[in-house]
Amino acid sequence: MKSTSTLSLFFVTALLFQGLAAAWQFPSLQFPLVPTWLGGSPPTPNVPKFILDAQHPWLQSHAAELAALDDPTSLLCAPLVVDTSFDPESIECGHGFDSRGLSGEDVPGDFFHRLEIDNNRAGIDRLGWDNARHRLLEMRDCPRALDEVRELKVDIWLHDPEKKAQPADVPQLFAQVLTSMKNLEKLDWTLRGYEENLVFGKNFVDEDGMSLSVAEVKANMYATTWLLDAAPGVKVLEVGRGDWGFDRADNHFDYYKVWLRAASKLKGLRGLNMGAIEWEADMTELIPELFPEIEELWIGSIEKAAERSSRSREGGGALKGVIRALAKLPNLRMLHLPDPSELDFGFHGGPPGWIAYDGGPWCGNAYGGEDGERLRRQVETDRIGSAEQAGEIVRAEFPSLKGVEVGAHSSVEPVVGLACLIGISKTPSSSRLSTAPTDCSTR
Repeated sequence: MKSTSTLSLFFVTALLFQGLAAAWQFPSLQFPLVPTWLGGSPPTPNVPKFILDAQHPWLQSHAAELAALDDPTSLLCAPLVVDTSFDPESIECGHGFDSRGLSGEDVPGDFFHRLEIDNNRAGIDRLGWDNARHRLLEMRDCPRALDEVRELKVDIWLHDPEKKAQPADVPQLFAQVLTSMKNLEKLDWTLRGYEENLVFGKNFVDEDGMSLSVAEVKANMYATTWLLDAAPGVKVLEVGRGDWGFDRADNHFDYYKVWLRAASKLKGLRGLNMGAIEWEADMTELIPELFPEIEELWIGSIEKAAERSSRSREGGGALKGVIRALAKLPNLRMLHLPDPSELDFGFHGGPPGWIAYDGGPWCGNAYGGEDGERLRRQVETDRIGSAEQAGEIVRAEFPSLKGVEVGAHSSVEPVVGLACLIGISKTPSSSRLSTAPTDCSTR
């Protein structure tokens, strides 16, 4: 019997580690893709990495043409100059192809709409600050990207040695590049840790004339307290789950108050998305006080607030208290509730005796065997029943609300199969519970 060769063992082990890195998103375990190990080369050499990272499908379909160019960066990044003297009908289909091959007009209009600076993605093995610096320098030298980008995702994963010395030039580069993105609409920002954000924010907002044009921001609580100073025109704010609070346990239960008061300075804020974090009991009173003009609100699990509440768990007492307080908001029109398992109705999405976080049916562990399908149907029925119960509470406590959605931030499929409930309806094309009073009244 042949023994397994050392090379074979290495190859299998490498594939295993790459799979683990992709599943758990540990940058320190990420390796280059196997074809690169075997001597392969990038299909589009000389193209800036920030463009490759964006993974626009046009790039792959035109890889051969770009690889044939001496300077593909100039073609992709040069600002478009519109020549009004030519006859549009002379160019077949309007694509701009001629004997010379690709031109700037061939690049799709949405090519730069979504960009990222992310070393926390499967297949990327780069240091956090170094990756950010190099991608920012590339973007700075690409005028067309700066002009056309609409959405920017930033995720900086720092290895322990990087956390000890934050380079001063990176926040300054961010300030320079972000302020040059005049048409940027959405910023998705992830920098973990209180101290890291404290140092970064100081260097970032100290830049003269700092003002971002973004209307929508997603960030963890530590970041938004400084980021919002640079983006006073934000209309929709989403707090990411991140790891806020855990590295400063002494202030964990109070930091959300700091964040809420910082967010309340946004005079144009109309949408507040807190669906990814647990609802604290104090939020019930703070939200109406600090955000009287809010029009759309996402709330997270209320189970922790229910545990600290004197209200009975029977009948969704905690949810009633939350809805009753939110009814004080005169402009609130749309409310997004968490999954029914997080609404304090005693439903946890599993069979009797199932303990949360043990896997359970959400992971597919409980639906095998003879009774698996029956259990699945029962769980879904209970889920729908809990959502309907939530709808009845909203109807009773907040009759002027125009819309409600249950399960928008769930890791499982949102609630399905709900019909009209005093303005709460489920449309055939939607898998979420929503409200539409006028539609229900006309059906």
